[in-house]
Amino acid sequence: MKVAVVLVTYNRIECLKKAISRYESQTLLPCCMIIVDNASNDGTYEYLDSWKNENSRIDKIVIHNEKNLGGSGGFYTGLKASLDVECDYVFLADDDAYPDAEMIKTLFSNAKIINDDSTAAICTSVINHGKIDISHRCRIKKGMFAISLSWVPESEYSRDYFKLDIVTFVGAAIKKEIIKQIGMPIKDYFIYYDDTEYFMRISKVGNVYCIPKSVMVHDTDAIQSINSWKGYYDTRNWIDAVKRHYGRYTYYAVFNMYIRRCSILAAVLKKRSRSYRNMCVSAINDARNGVLGINEKYRPGYKMD
Repeated sequence: MKVAVVLVTYNRIECLKKAISRYESQTLLPCCMIIVDNASNDGTYEYLDSWKNENSRIDKIVIHNEKNLGGSGGFYTGLKASLDVECDYVFLADDDAYPDAEMIKTLFSNAKIINDDSTAAICTSVINHGKIDISHRCRIKKGMFAISLSWVPESEYSRDYFKLDIVTFVGAAIKKEIIKQIGMPIKDYFIYYDDTEYFMRISKVGNVYCIPKSVMVHDTDAIQSINSWKGYYDTRNWIDAVKRHYGRYTYYAVFNMYIRRCSILAAVLKKRSRSYRNMCVSAINDARNGVLGINEKYRPGYKMD
């Protein structure tokens, strides 16, 4: 089994060094590591150029993007590069996610018991601050009027494996033949829901399983989008993903986002500022009109009034 690893990094050189070290010391080594640098300015450029010239049993590919394309653009670039690598699976993770010493070996040895020819992707469990982070593994929940993501409960992680629909790009291994079949992630999402939309596609052509005994450690605090420019992409991209794959739920996705993020109720109950609510109205309108990419106003670092 040949596994290529794709890591996307931006200005987290110490995290990146730690992550690379963990992959290089796996009991079952990846055949290749593809590192996509999203125009870092913290020394990552120089470090990666030095690293790729070190002797190793792992093939190394380093891609320096000329500008920060966000997580979606970074994984688009990395997955596209993986098509030229001789491998069976492509494993995706952030630069601040660290594999257990036997992560790859455990993932693929335990996957054999699934015995499902329709398997399109498998994934690890994610541990955050010593606990299972269930927010990374979800099922799609369809109601009469709305669609949502339902986290797989912690109780299921005691099983050898379980079936699910949506996996974040933290510890996800996708069959290369599936990548060829469905294409690349949507690079113009910038951040948020690029992995959700991608696994909506994957789940339509094959089955997805989690192997809980295979572990990725992701000790990071949750990034809150409340009163942040990130809420624009969180709002827009969810509606766009629903519209693409579950069109009949689009109206309700728009309605729910409006009530939760743009209405007076959002201001009172969620303490959403006026500028935040106006931003989310823009995000909803852009999603309905198919406008993606980096918004000229709500760019990284934008400060709310």
